[in-house]
Amino acid sequence: MEIDSNKYLIFLGKRISDVRTSKEITQYRLAKNLMMEQSNLARIEKGETNPTIKTLLKICEVLDISLEELIKGFHI
Repeated sequence: MEIDSNKYLIFLGKRISDVRTSKEITQYRLAKNLMMEQSNLARIEKGETNPTIKTLLKICEVLDISLEELIKGFHI
């Protein structure tokens, strides 16, 4: 079975954006807390780039969410 990586990246980016907005955190503030450029975070949220597991774990830490919860609902 082949995994559609674009579908995964779009899903992941939307989940990050949804969690961030539900916690009333701006993209600028999250990027600043992650010590990354806001444009890089925007690309992650749009599904345009593939974040490393290290980056995902940092995002989860700042958003106070587990990695499992972040990817919950994604079906291969």
